[in-house]
Amino acid sequence: MKPLLSKLIFILALTFVNSFLFAQQKDSVPVKITEVKEDLNSLKKRKYIYFISDRLSDDDKLDVFKMTPSSQYPGLIVIRGHMEVIGSPTEKKAKISVYNVSTNDLVGVYNSNSYTGNYLLILAPNVKYLFKVEVSGYGTTQEIVEIPMKIDYEICQQDLKIKLNEKNKPVLMINSFFADENEKVFYLKSIIDTAKINNDNVLNNDEIAKQLDKKKQSENIDELVKKQLEEEKKKPEEALNAFKNNDFEKALEIYSSLLKNDPADPFMNYYYGVCLLQLDRNKAKAINSLLIASSIKEVPTDVYYFLGKAYHLSYLFQDAIKSFEQYRGLVKPYDFETQNGALYTKNCINGISLMNEQVNIEIVKRTSTQLDNIVASYNPDLINERVKLKTDFFNSSIDKKKDKQLLMCNNNSREYYHGSYGEKEQKHTDLYKNNTLPNGTLSASQILGPEINTSYDENYPYLTKDGNTLYFSSKGHNSMGGYDIFKCTRKDSISPWSRPQNMGYPINSTYDDILFIPDESNQTASYCSNRKNNSYEYIQIKLPQHPLANSIIKGRFSTMDSIPKKDAYITVFNSNTGEIAGVYKTNPTTGQYLMILVSGIKYDLSIEAEGYSEMTSSFEIPDKKGEFELKQIIKLQTLGSQKSVKINNYFTEAEAAKISFDLPVAKTTSTVAVKTIVKQKKPKRNPEEAEKDKEDLALAENLYNQEVYQEAALIYQNKELYIDLESIDQYRYGVSLFKTKKDKTNCIIALEACLGLKDVPIEVFYYLAKSNQQSYRFSTAINYYKKYMALCKPEDVKSLKIEQEITYCHNGIKLVNNPVVLEVYGKKHVDQNAIQNSLTQIESGGKVLVITDDMRSSIDKKKEFKSLLYLTPDKNTVLYSSYGENDSNGKDIYQLKKMANGKWTPAPLNITSINSPLDEEYPSLSKDGKTLYFSSKGFENMGGYDIFKSEWNESTQTWSAPVNMGSPINSPFNDIYFLE
Repeated sequence: MKPLLSKLIFILALTFVNSFLFAQQKDSVPVKITEVKEDLNSLKKRKYIYFISDRLSDDDKLDVFKMTPSSQYPGLIVIRGHMEVIGSPTEKKAKISVYNVSTNDLVGVYNSNSYTGNYLLILAPNVKYLFKVEVSGYGTTQEIVEIPMKIDYEICQQDLKIKLNEKNKPVLMINSFFADENEKVFYLKSIIDTAKINNDNVLNNDEIAKQLDKKKQSENIDELVKKQLEEEKKKPEEALNAFKNNDFEKALEIYSSLLKNDPADPFMNYYYGVCLLQLDRNKAKAINSLLIASSIKEVPTDVYYFLGKAYHLSYLFQDAIKSFEQYRGLVKPYDFETQNGALYTKNCINGISLMNEQVNIEIVKRTSTQLDNIVASYNPDLINERVKLKTDFFNSSIDKKKDKQLLMCNNNSREYYHGSYGEKEQKHTDLYKNNTLPNGTLSASQILGPEINTSYDENYPYLTKDGNTLYFSSKGHNSMGGYDIFKCTRKDSISPWSRPQNMGYPINSTYDDILFIPDESNQTASYCSNRKNNSYEYIQIKLPQHPLANSIIKGRFSTMDSIPKKDAYITVFNSNTGEIAGVYKTNPTTGQYLMILVSGIKYDLSIEAEGYSEMTSSFEIPDKKGEFELKQIIKLQTLGSQKSVKINNYFTEAEAAKISFDLPVAKTTSTVAVKTIVKQKKPKRNPEEAEKDKEDLALAENLYNQEVYQEAALIYQNKELYIDLESIDQYRYGVSLFKTKKDKTNCIIALEACLGLKDVPIEVFYYLAKSNQQSYRFSTAINYYKKYMALCKPEDVKSLKIEQEITYCHNGIKLVNNPVVLEVYGKKHVDQNAIQNSLTQIESGGKVLVITDDMRSSIDKKKEFKSLLYLTPDKNTVLYSSYGENDSNGKDIYQLKKMANGKWTPAPLNITSINSPLDEEYPSLSKDGKTLYFSSKGFENMGGYDIFKSEWNESTQTWSAPVNMGSPINSPFNDIYFLE
């Protein structure tokens, strides 16, 4: 029975609600997880309710939640903590003041034991707290801590550490252990544990003993130790000499040996990482070593350049951009340009876009080839002598001087296209063409225009037989790195070529992809690439005929060690093509990752985690059958001497709904939001870049003025990587985020950054107030509303209903901190116009229907308002919303009842006792008809529509005063139907 029940019941006491409902919010509601164990009969008797909300939707849709109420009251948890000051082991005394983030109220003051550093806290689950820690000589530091819903321990643990950073300022770090697998409940910047990073090949004691046994007959142990010590002393010098002589293979071998003895040495990690990168070996290990090296300022500054390249080649483009920008800030502009830093950065930006729009191909054939003889790999019938090495006639004087093999392609001897260095000294090749003249001779070489050629290499042209499609390789345009393959078309030979179109990933890669030749049917194509071990391959593919849908996979990784590790690199390969579908770095604190992969494909994956050799497995994503996120859990485990990987996939909507990773993600975001962000000085832009920045900002302003906020926000987000936005641009960025994102974290950061600056409209206080209100930070919101009221015109206070918003915030403080407990069983994402279609199985027997035109008032029709109506199970009562014949009080709830003669009452009854001067909608009745549920923008409301209930009073024959259903049913967003 238990296995059956485990499949039938997935219960999170509001974890589901708060992870689905509040994961995007910044203040949570204190509620307690309820673990329900019932027999099947009890399960059948369970009474479900539905409610509907838009609090999670960035689109115009709504979420329908299926749940059941609980009589349990939210409980408290005990946290046993320990405080220490790094670098001052005798300092144990601290004053810890804890505040509720949503209210700014002081919850309690706790003092650590001055001898042991220990302290004891009693707090509520699923609440965000602000810890302010005061230590003598270190001032006051602060950090946000979120207590999760899932509490597995009777007494939880917490470590509180204070240290001085490189600027001699105190920094607070809090590690909390509340749930199984030692999950930390908020984000901390990863501190690399280097103890085992490079220990894959460390000899164990038995192996060492065997080696000593071989030598002890001729030498004693002391002599062996001395000799070994002398050899070890020589290794760093030998490794460095090999490195300087570009003998990276030898240098790699020696540095690998040295790192076994001192895995945290920054210089050895630097050389080791560069060797791995130069040899195109394990790039995940290269990244780890270069990260360790970059923590020490004495290491060569180009560590960031090599780190950027390693990230780039691993398709970790965002990380690569950050590394290249760090490098840009440390070197002269000329050095950055000569090392193609700007090009690599542009490649990464292009790569982000191309990886998000992958094409689906099928590999037919894959064989190794040589660059100097790639034409021989192609089908002769396909080429038919039309692609060959350039002859002297086509070579310029510079081509001959450089003595490099260049290819040309002809269109049945009418046009010849080829790459050339031209007649001027230049480092890159451009595409040229020669036409056959009427007298049969060839024209002089003509360079193709700037729409084809860039300031980087263009080469390997192929012109189709009809002459109307040109394929070529370029390191410019929107290449993701190295040569990418592009396609141009034209109507006829005298028409201009279209703008080059990147053929997309995985046809293209971060390496060189060249000489793309399709067959005449356009079903298959051939090209060459050096993406595997930097060696060229001839690849034949079936061309994508139609795009496939993408699936989003939310996952969580951990090892099953006594202290689980959450940090790993996961590389996913398309099983058919062998191409990288994505490289994902897990969150080192939560183990979470997010994949976007093509549906209906089988994938292989490689996992690299500290203390584990590379582990491989595979999984298959089914064809997409709905808009929902797939879920996945990956665990590495050790059984005896064997290490294995276990993958659990939750790829149906029902399975995925049972797994929630949203809560830790919210914590990650929240902590980033509250930490002090030290603004790094951004490098000066050259005149060309500055002009481009100016054009982009003008475009963003134009989009903002046209209320195209999504595109405006994207431009500002990109510009912020390279320049400090002016105050007015920072304001527009914040407003654009406000208009497009339910999660207001980044919006608040952007708007707070422009406070007190010139030219910033006073509306910044209004948007900050609304953002904080929708993030459940009601006290902060009230302060911003008051600042706005002090500056704006009286008519603005009235039109924006500021006083009403402040009332909502006061209501929110009360409602959020007096929660109810719920158990949620399911969730659907539905269109606003199809709510009734999702409510077809109401257990009370009631029906939600669309109102008929004869029931609508003239004002309803004029305003094009069409209410949903609720029909009771006995079909004797109808409830609906209408403006009536006087819309001065907005929408009200009306009732029709069936009379004894079987006919309906001639006129609808306005239920005045539950109607306010503001809108009321979405009524329903309990099964016994004694409780009326409805949504209102009035009464004691925390914003938007809140759900209220009213009880029928038999003695007075009236409905009682409405009561707010409280949190978490209600939120600062629109919460509408509540149905038994």
